Amino acid sequence: MDSALNDEDVRDDSAELTTAVSVAGRNTYADGTVVPEDELQFMVSLRRNGQHVCGGSLLPDLRSVITTAHCVHDAHGNRVPVEHLSVAVGIRQRTHILRSHIFAVHQVVVHPSYDKLRIGNDIAVLRLTGSAAGIDNVAGVRLSSVGVEPPVDAPLLTAGWGRTEQRPFASSSKVLLQTTLRMMDREKCRRTLGLNTIPKSQICAASSTSATCEGDGGGLLVDRRNGADYLVGLISYGASGCQRGMPTVFTKVSHYADWIEHVSNGHTEDQATATAGNGFPFFVVLRHNGVHVCGGSLLPDLQSVITTAHCVHDKQYVSYNF
Repeated sequence: MDSALNDEDVRDDSAELTTAVSVAGRNTYADGTVVPEDELQFMVSLRRNGQHVCGGSLLPDLRSVITTAHCVHDAHGNRVPVEHLSVAVGIRQRTHILRSHIFAVHQVVVHPSYDKLRIGNDIAVLRLTGSAAGIDNVAGVRLSSVGVEPPVDAPLLTAGWGRTEQRPFASSSKVLLQTTLRMMDREKCRRTLGLNTIPKSQICAASSTSATCEGDGGGLLVDRRNGADYLVGLISYGASGCQRGMPTVFTKVSHYADWIEHVSNGHTEDQATATAGNGFPFFVVLRHNGVHVCGGSLLPDLQSVITTAHCVHDKQYVSYNF
């Protein structure tokens, strides 16, 4: 079983799973309501060392998850080792999860242009060690088509296990909560948050009565139309304090539709990837114009590579971006 699992959060399949929850008073922060069992079945919990850290969405192949790139980096901006990550599928409660609903992560593919300082291209795809097919209350998400963006003021659904109160060190919700936000004009969002720009690869949504919060990152923004849910955004960042009325900025899924399809089909040779497994997990390939030229080894900071000097002395300078 995955070393990232925490026994306090996991139950054997033979154990009874309690699904009844009580949500009242301040636990319904941001007017969140409990997500019914038959809705948002593609929502997953991304876990680090067995603890929930972010949300994500299961892709149609039922063995890949889409989330934000910052969710697979620690507070210092370093990549979290793949072996420390796991994904819980088909759940509503954050704890007491059946072991059969938890998958180790085999590979993490981060967008090659992810900018951790400006939080740009905040998107990643995780490959699981197995398929979620056959697990109750699980389905793959429909992705928004290339170029599609909901109109301003359109109602959109978001959900997560994030903090339920504004006070510091408040605990995350034990049950999956959802709330409705409204699509916000990009310029209005920029002014409200005091930013220089909101690129076309991001969208904003807000509500006067609700907000996303810590622990919701990587989670979904869904456009529910014609009886179907379409993933239009991934929770990226927002104002500090989880303030109601303040916009949340989402990675715009349709902007990356081609990249998501490319990666989902197994084409990761030009991406920033990390793969779990035995053997030599620190070994990397140094490429010049996409062609293998040398080997190297990943250093402990997971951002630097050591190799021989002659490998970077040719007619052109060669760089490697992990």
